[in-house]
Formats: sequence, structure tokens, C-alpha cells
Amino acid sequence: MATAHYSQLPPAANFNSLPSHHPYRRRNMHVCDSCGDVEPQNGSRFFICGGCLCSVYCSDKCQRHSWGTHRPMCQSNAREYAVAEHNVYGDPRLAQRLGNFISKHEQLIQWAGMQALQVKRMPSNVRHKALLIVLDYQPHSKSVLQFSLVETQIIPLNTALHGSSPALLDELKRREQRSRKSGGLGALVVVVQCGIPGTCQVVPVEIPRNVPWDSRDDWEPTLRKFVSEGRTDFMPISTTSQGIIYG
Repeated sequence: MATAHYSQLPPAANFNSLPSHHPYRRRNMHVCDSCGDVEPQNGSRFFICGGCLCSVYCSDKCQRHSWGTHRPMCQSNAREYAVAEHNVYGDPRLAQRLGNFISKHEQLIQWAGMQALQVKRMPSNVRHKALLIVLDYQPHSKSVLQFSLVETQIIPLNTALHGSSPALLDELKRREQRSRKSGGLGALVVVVQCGIPGTCQVVPVEIPRNVPWDSRDDWEPTLRKFVSEGRTDFMPISTTSQGIIYG
């Protein structure tokens, strides 16, 4: 049977949708790290912890409720940001800028991690491998255009976590357990690195039981396109019984 070329398939994502600066763009959906609620498209916006620039909450109440478990990770990240003030780019706020980049491209990074590790085909990959995303930084008046994609690599998981703080390892374990408790497949790791050697941030990605997105081999060109164009409206393709949808 002939193999279909990707040029014959629908795009992996919403390539032709509105650019990120359009006032009516669809924003990425966040999940509260405390209660698990999903951010509504038309409603109050969730917010990111100002200390670690990683965890997302739907309310001050949820943030206070999770502080006991989140505190070690938050304080560890804050210390790493302080150390990262000295970097090859000479920008003392590079770590914070990288954190903001990851937040804006949250769904894109999660999708790329699942595609790169072929989670739908080989879910066991998450126990041994991780995705490394290497970026370059260039000051720009628009924050969404400050980073560009240099390369991606599939690396051993133990390499990705080498030298990680105990707080980060505990956070990964917590997310792994939370995912499996809800019927998911655990958590995979994406390392976003700026510069070589550079400032890094480990992004844990919890994997649901049923990954809705189609498996794609053209995930890297898709990642490159959205990053280079500064677009934060990424919506991956899903083939359903009702047809092809994006989101």
C-alpha cells in the first residue's frame, strides 16, 4: 500500500489562521495546577505564578491551596533565575523572558513533545527519552519575536535531568503521579534551552489517557513556523468522526 506524503495531508496545525497580534486571536487554554479546571475561551483568564513562571492557577484561592507543595519548586526556580542573570547574551532578564516564551507557547511545546517522542505509537518512550528545543535570542520590541528555533534533539531522559534540583525532580514525580491517577500515561519532559551552553528550563508535560491530536512526523517544521512568526494561536489537527478539526 502506498504511503501518503505529508504534502497530501491537511496541515499539522492552523497555518492560515490570524497572526498572534490580531486582537481576536484564540488564546491557548491553560489548566489550573491546583484544581485541574481548564481556562474557558470566553471568561476570566488564568494566571501564571510570578515566582517560577511555570505553574498556572485559576484563582488566588487555588494558588494559596497549592503553596505547600509548590513552594520548593517555586523557590528553586527563583534561585536559578538569579544565577542565570549572567548568560552569553548579557541580558539579566533572559531566564524570565524564556519563561514567558514557554508560557505563551505552552500548547505548541506540549504538542511538539508528544509528537517527537511518538507518545501515541510508543508511550514507553517517555520513560527513557526527552525532547530538547534549542533557541537563539535576539532583542526585539515585540516579545513574541525575541526567540528563534535553532534545532531540536531527542536526548536520553537522564541527560535531560542531569544536575536538576531535588525540587524539580519532586515536581516531575508529582505530575507523573497526578497524570496516572487520572488515567493518563504519565509525564514527559521537554527541555527548552537558549544558547549553547545556555539558560535552560525543564517543562513537564502531563499526558492524558486519550491524546486527541493526530500523530505527525512534520512536527519540527510546524514548531519552527509558529516560533519564527511569533504566533501564539497554535491549534493542532485532530481527525474525528465528525471530520478534521483544529484545536
